[in-house]
Amino acid sequence: MRRHLERLLEKGPATAEELAHRLQVTPAEVLDELRRMEVGGAALEMGGYWSLLPVTKRDWTPNIIITAEIEDKIRRKHSVSPHEVYQAIADPKRRSRPVLSEGEHPVMLAVGSTSSGRKLTMIVILFPDNLYLVSARTATAKDIAEVHYG
Repeated sequence: MRRHLERLLEKGPATAEELAHRLQVTPAEVLDELRRMEVGGAALEMGGYWSLLPVTKRDWTPNIIITAEIEDKIRRKHSVSPHEVYQAIADPKRRSRPVLSEGEHPVMLAVGSTSSGRKLTMIVILFPDNLYLVSARTATAKDIAEVHYG
């Protein structure tokens, strides 16, 4: 099943339900395999959408695009470094939910912790091979509640 999932995810982010429908298996079977892939650094879940991580990035450093303009903004306005963003996205306890699913690429709200324990709220756009960072800042209690309780 793993090879079939990888082929489907190469086309872009998808939910477990969509993948199960395409493979004609149960969503539980797909989720079990996707979770194994995530633990192994081969897949990434953001708000119910699963993406395949490129082979070169399977050391759990997700391929995150952070433009110079966004990096400047998050450093200056929110005192967040790109390194902290990578840590928070790779946090195995990270939670996320869609904030906008219209259009070709889902937009996600994610909350994860850095290695120092700082919780970050991040807005990212999911692309087939990478994540595009829109913003990152220190998480508020409201942000945490939103991703945990929707």
